[in-house]
This record gives sequence, C-alpha cells and structure tokens, in this order.
Amino acid sequence: MSGGSPRRYTITAEGIDAYKAGAGASRAPKATCAEADRLLHLSTPGTARLLVVVSDGHYVNPEQSQATINRLHNTGCAILWLASDNKHWSSKVYDNTTTITVDDPTICINLIGQSAIEALTKA
Repeated sequence: MSGGSPRRYTITAEGIDAYKAGAGASRAPKATCAEADRLLHLSTPGTARLLVVVSDGHYVNPEQSQATINRLHNTGCAILWLASDNKHWSSKVYDNTTTITVDDPTICINLIGQSAIEALTKA
C-alpha cells in the first residue's frame, strides 16, 4: 500500500463466519484466510507479507487448509503458526509454516516481531 497511512484490520472467525469458538470453529479458517487475503492482499507478490495464525490446527478439512497455506507460501507470504502448548491435545503442524508451540502468551509479540523482520528481510 503506497501513499497513505497503514490500515489495521482485526479478522476473527466470528467476524468472518457464523461459527463460534468451540466445536464449530473448525470450519472457519478457509473463510478467515480468504477474507485476510482479500483485505490485505496476502497472495500478491512484491511486498513483505506475514500471516499469523493462532490455532491448534485441527480443522474439518486439513487438506483444504494445507492447500491455502501452500498457495500463500508459493506467492512469498510467510506464515507464522502459533500453537498452544496443550498437554492433552497436540497441535497439527502444516507444511510451509513456521510453527512455534507457545506455553506463555506474553512472548507472542516477540515471536511475531521476529517473524515480521524475517519476512521483510526476504521480501
């Protein structure tokens, strides 16, 4: 985006799709990623792009999620996947992501900042 102030978007599954957190939220990632791509042009090459996902990665259709990740990755969009450190439910790891298991949410900002620097360096 050139010639203007930065835009800020907050995109949540509840704001994009009718699904609520819990058992039904496993269908929301496709719609959420599509809306993020529409608003932020994540699949448009030529600029530094970073998608940060906070999820355990367990979705109804993991193949579809992987296809979305691959499409964004192939256009140069970096993907940071922050997974919760749940001792009873291990997170699913997807290809073409930098996946970090987080047991302390207060460190997330540092992880996101470092990933943003890496995305800018590679752009």
